Amino acid sequence: MLYRSLTKKKFKVSRLGLGTVNFGMDYGFNKAKTQDEVDQILLSCRKFGINFLDTAREYQTSEEKIGSFHRRNPGHDFLIATKLSRIPPASTENSKKLAEHIHASVELSLKFLALECIPMLQLHQTEEFLTGNEHFWKIIGDLRRQKLIGAFGISVYEVEETRRLINRYTPLIDFIQIPYNVFDQSFKVLFPLLKEKKIDVVSRSAFLKGIIAAKDADLPLELEEIKPYRRKLMELAKEFGLFPEALALLFVLGHKEIDTTIVGVNSALELQVNVKILEQTEQFKDLGNRFKNLAVTDPFLIDPRRWKDL
Repeated sequence: MLYRSLTKKKFKVSRLGLGTVNFGMDYGFNKAKTQDEVDQILLSCRKFGINFLDTAREYQTSEEKIGSFHRRNPGHDFLIATKLSRIPPASTENSKKLAEHIHASVELSLKFLALECIPMLQLHQTEEFLTGNEHFWKIIGDLRRQKLIGAFGISVYEVEETRRLINRYTPLIDFIQIPYNVFDQSFKVLFPLLKEKKIDVVSRSAFLKGIIAAKDADLPLELEEIKPYRRKLMELAKEFGLFPEALALLFVLGHKEIDTTIVGVNSALELQVNVKILEQTEQFKDLGNRFKNLAVTDPFLIDPRRWKDL
């Protein structure tokens, strides 16, 4: 269970989690939120029992806005997962330099988030110069012993890269954050291994950076080849009387192997809409086979890192 490294008490993690990249910066089709908008969204999270927040130092002011909310609204039991700031190769030249970089990142996140311990710390890099560095893992262990962090995980992009990390570092990794949606189903092959290794799973990109809900006219030219897949999704959604984005979210929520699914929202009302979709999960739980022909095999179309125009 998520959060197991921080406390022995049971902590039920919400099936829906909140992605907060647009709290601090423009993302996809969404503009950065004001502090007031952030406050309203987080108050709605409390109302609907959503307790998982995903953020990062690189999301500009996201951590600070969450921390501002915490200071003014004490008592909110959010399970916050943030990420280490990017570690350059030069910082791994000696253990002292590496430790200074990691501790500085953690301490700044603690300050911004108004926390004494980061419940879940994530690494957003998988380069061998870092994951293969024994000093890096020792520093993570030290952070745990000092109770500056709880669980530790890695945010990943590639299936085989993830398989390598899991097989090599299982005792040190509590959870993995993966991209997963109706168009990118590639990580499904790893679900049995993750279960075997008792590694928790957080999924992101349920709406593929807004592509699933966007209008055809708003898609950049470089994503022209994803339109046939979008049409198939729309046809299937129409069959069930749902919006495409609702069916796309139900697809992800239908995977019990995923502990929590991160969604981004623009308002408290959007959050409520997603909660309503969550309530329909049981009704649509047996639709797995209907989504097979929606899986995109072209890695460019399902990897937002490669897009230049969005």
